[in-house]
Amino acid sequence: MAGVASAVEETIGRTVEGLGYEFVDAERLAAGLLRVTIDRVPGKAYPTGESEFVLVEDCEAVTRQLQYVLEVEQCDYSRLDVSSPGLVRPLKREADYVRFAGS
Repeated sequence: MAGVASAVEETIGRTVEGLGYEFVDAERLAAGLLRVTIDRVPGKAYPTGESEFVLVEDCEAVTRQLQYVLEVEQCDYSRLDVSSPGLVRPLKREADYVRFAGS
């Protein structure tokens, strides 16, 4: 697995957060797969419904927007996978540890 170049990662993060979601991670995998992980922000209302978990509709909305942005930015990828972090969410920032303390 390889990381995503910082400029592309910043673009992805800015786009995801602009849509009201938390940007968790982005990585490049084999065969041109670009995997982006998002989460819902606790306490925020979403047009896709009330749930503390990421819904398929959330992933669809982020995917559509990222496809446009990545095309404009001329990011090279073959497939885009937007998903939730699930149970094995990586804790990368101090805020992650605070949010999930005791979980």
